[in-house]
Amino acid sequence: MLKLSRETQLPAIPNSSDPSVKALKEALEVRLGRRGDALDRGLTLRDLYENGVIDVVGLPVLPVVGGGSGGLPISPRPIIGDTSQPPAPVSVVAAGGFTGILVSWAKPQRRDLTAHIYRNTVDTISTAVLIGTSAGQVFSDSVSHGSTYYYWVLFVSAAEVTGPFNATAGTVAVTSTINDATPDASINVAKIANLTVDMAQVTGTLTASQVSAGLITSDMVDAAGISADKITMDGNIEFANTQSGVQFGKTSLGDSQAGAFFGRSGGVAGFNISSSTSGIYADSAGQVALNNVRLYTGSAGSAAEFPNPGTFTLNISSISTSISVIIIGGGGGACNNSNNGTGSSPYGARAGASGTASWIKWYSGLNGTGSVLATYNAAGGSGVAAGSVGSNTSYASGRAGQASSKAAGGLGGHYGYNYTSTQPTSGTFGSGGGGASAITTNSATFDAPVNVQAGAGATVSQLINKPSGAQSVKLFVGTGGTGGQGFSQFTGGNGNPQGSNITAGGNGGNGFVSVADPNSGGIEVDLLSIVNRLTAAGI
Repeated sequence: MLKLSRETQLPAIPNSSDPSVKALKEALEVRLGRRGDALDRGLTLRDLYENGVIDVVGLPVLPVVGGGSGGLPISPRPIIGDTSQPPAPVSVVAAGGFTGILVSWAKPQRRDLTAHIYRNTVDTISTAVLIGTSAGQVFSDSVSHGSTYYYWVLFVSAAEVTGPFNATAGTVAVTSTINDATPDASINVAKIANLTVDMAQVTGTLTASQVSAGLITSDMVDAAGISADKITMDGNIEFANTQSGVQFGKTSLGDSQAGAFFGRSGGVAGFNISSSTSGIYADSAGQVALNNVRLYTGSAGSAAEFPNPGTFTLNISSISTSISVIIIGGGGGACNNSNNGTGSSPYGARAGASGTASWIKWYSGLNGTGSVLATYNAAGGSGVAAGSVGSNTSYASGRAGQASSKAAGGLGGHYGYNYTSTQPTSGTFGSGGGGASAITTNSATFDAPVNVQAGAGATVSQLINKPSGAQSVKLFVGTGGTGGQGFSQFTGGNGNPQGSNITAGGNGGNGFVSVADPNSGGIEVDLLSIVNRLTAAGI
């Protein structure tokens, strides 16, 4: 902090007989307060500081006391002015340009008022913020183009009394964009120099009504300048010329090059899609040609299902990279319900056979030809061993077959008294066959219930990738295992009943295979077979 120094003492002005010097001495002594009225003396910064009129940086703030340096009786007089509340501003207007908004209001009656301007992006006065002040009647606010703002104005007096806002609702203003400021058709191609329009800065939608006929020609569009994701069409594309269309690789309807053409050649309309080895052609003259074409039933991605045993082939779309498959092996068969040894004849215990596996193999050629590139197997279910039965006095039902991933197992035979038991049922879609129940007469139990479950075929259900060079798959649907043989009583040579009534075990369900190609669907149609059948029918 500064230290207040002593007042500088000025030397006395010497006397002189020279009139000029004498007059100068008298004038200086009046300003120094050494002669004449004290009100005529000059003021120094020390006078103002010591009397509390001003503050000096680095020195203490002195109270306003008056009568400071030289006993000069001075003190500051505050200027307060009008302490009443200022009026609300009227005629507030906000006008937007490109990057600026001009806010104005009517001139107030009082001269001691300063306008305070508030702004918000929404019409809410409670969250508006002070952005500036103005002693006049206008305020300029710099903003970006295409902006919307709301404004409020109030007056503050010199006595620091704040008046009310001009209104609760804000005065809105919007800055312009080039689209807003440009009248229709005022900018034409001749007024735009090459490369002066950056397409990245062009927004909005260009409609047909805004483009004059023939205004945009092919030479005005750069190669790849318009991509499919930038085109939305609601309506039709009309080809005005007799030789016009949408083309890729081909230049006309009859062009033999690989590619595609949709349009007209002369007076004929149609399409031609072909590669070097296959193609489809159809025109308005009624000509249709299919060259090495495969057709499928169902929509793309729908599965071709094979529920019956046998070997089948499917050609896979050349653009597919994988297929979804379900492979289920054949289910196992149940044994019969004999509790005699397996060597007993002709009514001994007999085992149920195991089911056979189902599989899919990838081939390098069409129609399952060429070399095998990959194999996927689903094992068959286990059959029930002979004699897998309970006690012949258990009076119980047979065991149901094991369920596969697609179907429930075959039902076990239901026990009933005096030959009223029901037969077991076979499995389906790879499930195990049902086992027989016990059989009784009025006096005894002859056969025992099967108490071991016939196994279901394994399941492979997954998305499998197409090996490089693969064109087709060959698939095999496995068979269900046969149930253990049943027997009936017969009359022997002595005329007496021989043997027992033995119930056969339920057969295992045949396997199942399905293939879903995302780019073809269902079963492939054998066109040659259809043509032969039509020819044979005279059609």
